[in-house]
Amino acid sequence: MNRVLWGSLALLVTFAGCGEEDDPGVEAIDYAQQERDAICDYRVRCGFSTDRDACLGSVERSRATIQAIGGIDSERVDYDPQAALAYIELLEEAGCEATIANARELEAASAEVLQGSIAAGDPCFADTECAGERSICDQTGCGGQICCEGTCAEIQTLSLGSACPLFPIDVDRLTAFCEDTAYCAPPPDDGSGEPPAMGTCQPRADNGEPCDRNEACLDGQRCAMEQCFVLSTAGQPCNPTLTTGSCVEANQVCDMGSSTCVDAPGDGQPCVFGECMPYASCVEDVCVRRPAQGESCEGTPPCQGNLQCRDGICELETVVFVCLEGEPPPPPEGE
Repeated sequence: MNRVLWGSLALLVTFAGCGEEDDPGVEAIDYAQQERDAICDYRVRCGFSTDRDACLGSVERSRATIQAIGGIDSERVDYDPQAALAYIELLEEAGCEATIANARELEAASAEVLQGSIAAGDPCFADTECAGERSICDQTGCGGQICCEGTCAEIQTLSLGSACPLFPIDVDRLTAFCEDTAYCAPPPDDGSGEPPAMGTCQPRADNGEPCDRNEACLDGQRCAMEQCFVLSTAGQPCNPTLTTGSCVEANQVCDMGSSTCVDAPGDGQPCVFGECMPYASCVEDVCVRRPAQGESCEGTPPCQGNLQCRDGICELETVVFVCLEGEPPPPPEGE
């Protein structure tokens, strides 16, 4: 039976940073906010949010980060202030390339900041509490419940030819993935009409080689017309006839006039092969901004960021708990 452990975000103010006063790193008490600020700078720069205020109103505080910081005193997590500074600086300079390499660089820098101490198989509340470079807190069965105890699990990297899971079945998240130069190829259709649960790790194809899906191509490439194409960066020549897009940056499209990668169209502008800035959706060939916090979401594209459409209004869940041993605290007086 899982224990339900509760705490309060207010606990974060009880401890300062982990370095000396002259330490140039980021103090633990400031890390969650600085990370969120840097993420919003990145999202605006790469077109995922219209502006900084809209981002701050649509991106929730990272539960994993808050939980990890709350676990420093109890030695569930170690915090490195210099690594935090390096990660924040990397976020502020990160490019908008939608590549595995870009994601891995950010992932590696983030993992150095908060290093969990909980071993595989032991109880946890967030990924950041689990030890190891690539591990997760598997909360299968929690159904999104806050402070539901999960189990630390190591992420397996599968080699070529290995069997690989295609879809999570009765699990919270996958814990095994093909190596980056491979992808999980589904088996031939067996005629059952049911999606296959397992595939095989196959090598990704290179530029000009045949493919049947985007993940079948090497990083920085895309599958179009049944072959892989290398994606172009800003200002580079690109192929405007590829309906799947031929630019590597998330906020770029291939201009049909110049055949170069340019900024994607924004709110109110015509779509390019159905593509817009990431903060917008293509509706009847026109880019329409996704609604922000407090705006109506009835009959419109999905809300921005982490906002959820509740009773026709885009809302953000702002209450964040730090899960600690004990019973849930009583409600404040008068409530």
